[in-house]
Amino acid sequence: MASQAAGEGISLFVSSGDAGAAGCDANNSLPPVDQIKSPNYLCSTSYITCVGGTEFNDTANPTQYWTTSTNPAVASALGYIPEGGWNEPTTDSSGAIAYQASASAGGVSSLIAKPSWQTGPGVPADGFRDTPDMAFPSAAHEAYYACYAANGGDCSKGYFEYFYGTSCAAPSMAGVTALIDQKLGGAQGNLNPKLYSVAASTAFHDTTVATSGVSGCSLATPSMCNNSTPSPTSLTGGLAGYEVGTGYDQVTGLGSLDVDKLIVALSPPLPVPTVALTSNPTTITTSQTAVLTAAVSGAGATPTGTVQFSSNGVNLGAAVALTSGTATSPAEPFTTAGTYKITAQYSGDSNYQPATSEVTSLTVTAPGPPPTYTITAPPLIITAPGAITGNTSTITLTAQNGFVGTIAVTCAVAYQGTGTANDPPTCTLSSSGSVALSSTTTSATLTATFATTAPSGAGKVALLQHPANPKQRHPWPTPGEGALLACLVLLPFGLRSKFLRGKAPTLKTAALLFLVCAAGLATGCGGSSNPPPVTNPGTSTGAYTVTLTGTSGSTTITTTVTLTVQ
Repeated sequence: MASQAAGEGISLFVSSGDAGAAGCDANNSLPPVDQIKSPNYLCSTSYITCVGGTEFNDTANPTQYWTTSTNPAVASALGYIPEGGWNEPTTDSSGAIAYQASASAGGVSSLIAKPSWQTGPGVPADGFRDTPDMAFPSAAHEAYYACYAANGGDCSKGYFEYFYGTSCAAPSMAGVTALIDQKLGGAQGNLNPKLYSVAASTAFHDTTVATSGVSGCSLATPSMCNNSTPSPTSLTGGLAGYEVGTGYDQVTGLGSLDVDKLIVALSPPLPVPTVALTSNPTTITTSQTAVLTAAVSGAGATPTGTVQFSSNGVNLGAAVALTSGTATSPAEPFTTAGTYKITAQYSGDSNYQPATSEVTSLTVTAPGPPPTYTITAPPLIITAPGAITGNTSTITLTAQNGFVGTIAVTCAVAYQGTGTANDPPTCTLSSSGSVALSSTTTSATLTATFATTAPSGAGKVALLQHPANPKQRHPWPTPGEGALLACLVLLPFGLRSKFLRGKAPTLKTAALLFLVCAAGLATGCGGSSNPPPVTNPGTSTGAYTVTLTGTSGSTTITTTVTLTVQ
């Protein structure tokens, strides 16, 4: 019948029993009757989920687990309360302590073989079906509060009773399964294979001797660390049961539930999103920072949640929330040179599983020389002051160490000789002296044009010049120079006049004229010629220093070259 129900998608739940390891005895029997290890035969079928009981370990310090209230009967749990196996071996009847079998039942079937799905840590290798499968709180210490109309209770008048035992645990698990059906969109049938498949998850609270709070656990004495039963007259001398232990045990099965985590664990696997990690930049120095970005994407809704960035397995600060599927870290410093393995771990959400990016390498080096640039220009020779050709020079600016920026260049000329130069050269730069260097344009040029001044106001060139005072010049002939010219002009006429009168000139006449000319010549040599003085001698010749200064932000570079004016 249970097999048919499972085939029809019906999930069945049965209480493990309330007589501890003596499952065939009646619960709360005074005293226990048979005291024989025996499980509930309905629970033993592999098509039914057998539900045992746990008990809260909170009596040592109730305020650690419950809120305080002015009404001591009302309180709320502050969180998960550690548990042991349900076992309340004594009762107070009319002021007298009586001993009873009142504990979570469980054990091993002698008839039903162990199902293939009943595996995991703590499951006995006995070859037969073990029960229970899991547990819910079942002790009178934390009873369930309800209106029991079938027992004559009038719910409208507030007639309530409290219930306990595994008879409360089984219907509680049925209610949880209704939530599982709703989440998964259909009936689940036999739930056992799925429970054992997620046993290693955090869906179960494992009950152990440590969580039970019992010191020196002994199967000879019934307590929260076992499901042993007492004798009719004392705690000892009864039936030794099973001990709660790590993983599965025959008192609480897989343990009690974290219902939300169980529903998540039983849900179909969520898709795994893609986590793409980038670092900007991928290479830095120890004095720089890098910004990490993780883009999380999936086939459905936009992922939400957080991303934890890490370097060589160590978290980089706090997790960063996703915004539109992207998480960006603050600027992260790396103060030690080396290669860092960067990852981004996505937290997951209701639509996606957690996921981790592939490793991205970040290279960190020691700081290198700062970005800068150079200014170079060849020496220049101007062969004639006032020249209009051959007076330009090419200035080259070259980026160094990754320099990027705009450079303003100025040009200044200074005379190298003593004294003050006349009309020193001036320098004019093309493009207003501005040059831009970038990652693609690492070198650029400017043209420097140098202007000089030619001499001016030189006057006429003298025909004769007295060697003693060559600078005294006059624009007109002196008296001596005039007599010489007259002599040279009249001498032929004086000689010719004698011929015209039919007489040849005598030696006396010729000598006289010669002396007169000689006297005029002597007088002319004693004079001088003085043309106008030079008004501007032009640019002084010699060597000049050309200073080229480049400025870009706080970076200033100065270079000097020589300009020679010949």
